[in-house]
Amino acid sequence: AFPRGQLLIVRSEDLYGDPAGATERVTDFLDLRPLRGDVFSTHNATAGQPMRPQIRDMLACEFAADNDRLTELLGWDPGWA
Repeated sequence: AFPRGQLLIVRSEDLYGDPAGATERVTDFLDLRPLRGDVFSTHNATAGQPMRPQIRDMLACEFAADNDRLTELLGWDPGWA
């Protein structure tokens, strides 16, 4: 319903890894004034158990076609597989 140029997809991994950079991408995309000097602190962070390899393999297989289609639509690989 919307042209590609009106959509910006930001991975949560990018937001967590570089909140200032991800926020700058969003403000640039929206043609807003940059949020310079803002502090990006972590809240409610928990280190969960790593996913068991068998579960990861099962999910990768189950969603392979959907992830391939998403990669095609985005024009870049979200890196979930």
